[in-house]
Amino acid sequence: MAPGLAEPVLVIEELKVEFRRGRVATTTVREVSLTVALGECLGIVGESGSGKSQIFLAAIGLLAANARASGSARFIGTELLSAPRATLNAVRGSRLTMVFQDPQSALTPHLKIGVQMAEVLVRHRGLSWRDAEAAALAMLRRVKIADPERRLRQYPHELSGGMRQRVLIGMSLLCEPDLLIADEPTTALDVTVQAQVLELLCAMRQEFRMGVVLISHDFAVVAGLADRIIVMYAGRVVESATAAELFARPRHPYTAALMQCAPDLAAAPTPRMSTLSGQPPDPDARIDGCAFAPRCSNASPRCRIERPLLQSIGAAAQLACHHPLPI
Repeated sequence: MAPGLAEPVLVIEELKVEFRRGRVATTTVREVSLTVALGECLGIVGESGSGKSQIFLAAIGLLAANARASGSARFIGTELLSAPRATLNAVRGSRLTMVFQDPQSALTPHLKIGVQMAEVLVRHRGLSWRDAEAAALAMLRRVKIADPERRLRQYPHELSGGMRQRVLIGMSLLCEPDLLIADEPTTALDVTVQAQVLELLCAMRQEFRMGVVLISHDFAVVAGLADRIIVMYAGRVVESATAAELFARPRHPYTAALMQCAPDLAAAPTPRMSTLSGQPPDPDARIDGCAFAPRCSNASPRCRIERPLLQSIGAAAQLACHHPLPI
């Protein structure tokens, strides 16, 4: 947690997530610890399969049936990993909400938008259906959906991708949560709509004074919203710092490589865009050293046999690398 922020609303410690297929166990999250403060936006960045989403699906009890989570995930003092279903159901959708990356599958296709939104307030706040629908209509106006009265009476397939994502954001804000988790909220949206959705998240964060976790594979998505950024690779945190520090001085070669893959519109055109060579490791593979070593130009023999530990490198930064980039 960055200095000067409020007390954390979510504290995750030594979280480990395993998926079992018979006697075979695949570990997707490896001893991850993090905090999110009230009013803070924490960005989680990494390639697909790095374990970003699994951290928070584990915290809110939405892992697959063959998955097991160990460690600790405390939301405002309440342990979530061992909480009974009744406790999770009281917290999820109310004080702790999540916006999923695919709005089409996240909304129930055979129910109208108004019914799906009103149900949140009927379930968590005990409102009548009439009052809940009025609150849903007001929320659609707040998230700037055109013709909200009509949208309430429509089905999800009648809305565009950007509208469905706004509906999900509005639905997640109905109970004024303490923490909102946005998992790739701009996936499959065009650039203009993507910018509108991120602007909406920024405005809603300030209005509701809530913590936000923004999960993405793209540094450009988290750049304008995150206060702190955690970079993940192969299920582990490899670097974390304030957003300003990370963008100015990335220390881990993986962080720098991801940033170089983002196109620079101010630079002169190049024949080919920068890419990160190689592939992330197989989750089933046993790795004794640094998981990024096969793709890292700075790797030494030590990197292949000794895993670097995550260590503090300042007041609010951490790094796991034997050969960090110079400042």
